[in-house]
Parts: sequence; C-alpha cells; structure tokens
Amino acid sequence: MEKTRILIVEDEEKIAGIIRQYAEKEGFEVQHSPDGKRAIRDFEFFAPHLVLLDRMLPEKSGEEVLSWIKKRTGVPVIMVTAKDMEPDILDGYGRGADDYVVKPFSPRVLMARIKALLKRSTGPSFREKIHFEDVEIRPEDLMWKKGNRTAVLSHREFEILYLLARHPGRRSPRTEATSSSPPAQGRPGRRACSQCSMPTRRGRSPPPGRVRSPG
Repeated sequence: MEKTRILIVEDEEKIAGIIRQYAEKEGFEVQHSPDGKRAIRDFEFFAPHLVLLDRMLPEKSGEEVLSWIKKRTGVPVIMVTAKDMEPDILDGYGRGADDYVVKPFSPRVLMARIKALLKRSTGPSFREKIHFEDVEIRPEDLMWKKGNRTAVLSHREFEILYLLARHPGRRSPRTEATSSSPPAQGRPGRRACSQCSMPTRRGRSPPPGRVRSPG
C-alpha cells in the first residue's frame, strides 16, 4: 500500500528531525526541504499529499512557497511558525494555509491535526487536469485519456505521468522522475517509470513532547 507523503519545509534541522521522527512513526513517508527554493523543487518531484511549511525560510519565504503551491494545486498546507500574533495567523489563512500551528507545539497534537486534515483531502484529487497534446490526465479519478481510449492509473503511474506532463519537452532522468530521494517502499521504481513514460513517447495506453524554536 502506498504511503502518504509529507513534505516538511523547515530550516531548523532539530525541529525538522523531531517532526520526521513522529511522522515516520505514524507511517508517513517524509521529505525534508531546508529552504524555500528547495521546497518548490521537492514539491514537484516528491508530489506530497500534505506540506508542513515554516514562514521564515532562506532563499524563498514561506509566503512565497505557499503562494506557488496554491496557484498550482489544492494540496493542503499547514503553516508551522513562531509568528504567533493574530495578524500573522489571519494573514496565513488569508494566503491559503489550511491550518496554522504556532511554535512551540506538541508533536503529538501536530500529528493529530495532520490526520484530521488528510481525512478531508487527498493529494491527487485536488490537482488540476492536464492537457498535453491530445492526452488528458484527470487527477480526480486517476484517469488517462487519449481520444476514445482511457486507462485507470495506479497511484505510482499517476505521479510519474503527472510529473512528465507538467514538464513537456524537458528531459527527466529516471532517478529524478522516480524520486528526489532514495527509493523506499511504495515509491515508483525504474520499471514503473519506463512503463508510465510510454504514453508520452509512443501514444500508447499505460499498463493497468514540545518543540521550541528560537525564531
């Protein structure tokens, strides 16, 4: 069974490590981005179902990353930040955050909020449809359609095909298309990558405690 993927965008290694520890204990697959620029890259290639996003980040701010995500997808975002004033919290929600957690926080409570938010949303179903030449990719039902031909994709196939369609004409190495981190259980392998690449190349249907922060 495929694991739910969570992207942690946090420049403080200690905090990110604690969140990762609790998240992996809950059975989530985790990717950590230490800055805003890396977060955007990891978001595209890791294809998370949920993002935990700090506001004060190097390279790109949390607000910029949040805006980038929400303009493209409906993947839920929880802001995790030391900015605890009411105007900051309201601003976060106003920018599209689905939840707002203030540091210091309880990792157990954070996990509970993650689970509650995931129950209300599923990553792929919130993404926009993609039309690439005469191919349509429909995230809401994991469907691949070309003319009168359709095929239901597995989650692995969908993630890879969606990535390739988002970057038409761009060469994506196998290691990049399958993951931005080492392979793990439930992650697309090289064989899946090759199979899912077929529709775009040949026009054929694919195979069936508390955490504290100084700032």
